Amino acid sequence: TDDVMAGLLAEPSAKSELCLRYGLDPDKRIILVAVPPNSLIFTGGRPECDFQDYDSLVEFFVNSAAACPDHNVLLALHPSEPREERLKLERAHVKVACEETFKLVPLCDLYIASVSSTIRWAIACGKPVLNYDAYRYRYDDFVDEPGVLITEEQREFICLLRRLTTDCEFFEHVRSMQARRSLLWGTLDGN
Repeated sequence: TDDVMAGLLAEPSAKSELCLRYGLDPDKRIILVAVPPNSLIFTGGRPECDFQDYDSLVEFFVNSAAACPDHNVLLALHPSEPREERLKLERAHVKVACEETFKLVPLCDLYIASVSSTIRWAIACGKPVLNYDAYRYRYDDFVDEPGVLITEEQREFICLLRRLTTDCEFFEHVRSMQARRSLLWGTLDGN
């Protein structure tokens, strides 16, 4: 995965080709949303979670990102999630991606996930991360990473997302902190 990501980071046309494939505006930033798996399906679900059903959780992720002005949104579904069921979430600037997540992370500008191991890829690529712990697992893998903003509250998630997408200075600050830590999370030399 690291070699594929290195190749995509080094390819100047990769992002515009991705936008063309999905009919997205190549002049807009891309928010990549890694839709979390359904942990509410298990007996007892996750009582700590604010959402009573998985569809509501997914809609919250998608609607929050879709509300960001001047941004494209790509949805990277969890491998256990059937793509056909989520196509209804698509709209003009929101598309469900076919590619594996590691082929999308290098091309995004902001990565949204929920306590996912894929956050490592975003750190390695120097991409700011908004880690919304919707299930309140409270894993501490990324708590010391300044370019990974972590929350488990809906209101704070929306505030952070708005700030990342409207405050250029704040976005650049988080991005630069992530870039400084990237080598600790991956060797993207293509070798």
